[in-house]
Amino acid sequence: MRNYEERWFATARTATKPENMQGFHEDYMLFIVDEASGVEDRIMEAILGTLSGEFNKLLMCGNPTRTSGVFYDSHNKDRADYRTHKVSCLNSPRTSKDNIAMLKRKYGDGSDVWRVRVEGEFPRGESDTFIALEVAEFAKDEVRIQSKGSKLTVGVDVARFGDDETTIYGQIGGKVAKTHFHHKQDTMTTTGWVLRLIDDIKSERPEVNEVEIRVDDSGIGGGVTDRLNEINDEKNLGYTIMPVNNGSSATDEHYGNLGSEIGGYTKELLEENMSNFMLGVPGVLELPDDEKLIAQLTTRKWRMGSNGRIYLERKGDMKKRGLQSPDRADGFVLAFANIQTGTGFSFGSIST
Repeated sequence: MRNYEERWFATARTATKPENMQGFHEDYMLFIVDEASGVEDRIMEAILGTLSGEFNKLLMCGNPTRTSGVFYDSHNKDRADYRTHKVSCLNSPRTSKDNIAMLKRKYGDGSDVWRVRVEGEFPRGESDTFIALEVAEFAKDEVRIQSKGSKLTVGVDVARFGDDETTIYGQIGGKVAKTHFHHKQDTMTTTGWVLRLIDDIKSERPEVNEVEIRVDDSGIGGGVTDRLNEINDEKNLGYTIMPVNNGSSATDEHYGNLGSEIGGYTKELLEENMSNFMLGVPGVLELPDDEKLIAQLTTRKWRMGSNGRIYLERKGDMKKRGLQSPDRADGFVLAFANIQTGTGFSFGSIST
């Protein structure tokens, strides 16, 4: 600070009024927000509005007490914009073990109080969130799969010239082998990228002798399906091209449509990872370190229809809530929906 006292300093503000957080504009500035989960969104929005300098940074810390707000979003739908870190009392030498034992006796180690105050985890979330954040993070951080097998399954969620993203996932044996994402390309270009991804994987994994391509065939995805079928026949590739219409009937009576059913299958796999871990059994699905994918998987809601069946939130409704279209989640689910875990699930009945 010497000789720069007027330009290099720290100041404290109470988070009561948005105007208290305004008026700071410097090239080098750090905002530290303590107990961030309890700070109102209007105040956090004022802080975010000041971070216009090239080297401005925001540090938020606190107990994760709420499942809404800027702090919660930083670990969920906006997590691609942040680096997140959690500290558990169970792993810290600075915490009182007697207090931890008291909380366990009083509330139980599966309660939200235990999760928030001891484990540093958010509450289990809104009751209408379909896939819990904890199971997705577990699949990313804890599950490690030795990808084996001769079958490559490719999931393709097709966008075209809008803001949505075309996503392509190739998986072998429960693990992503390769991905490709792009914006604002026509269906012929998307077809080319699908075939390129397959060729690249086969060159790296010569044991692959079976390829199945799942394309979201509703809307413009039909153009990709048609062109893949043409090339498959012309070149005698021997690939299985499977058009998937998410709005078609489910094969499981618990779900209202096929898209909800395959989403539910992915949810079951992610939850099976954690139950397997408790039994010392290897996981069945490994998530890549992709914060955008995790955010899309864990922010989608569900509802119970009047027919007693489960429906996943529609893309349009997610956008109305200010969320991105779940394009990566949809492509991922298509690629992984045929992992066999003894549930009896099969794509054999899919038709268009």
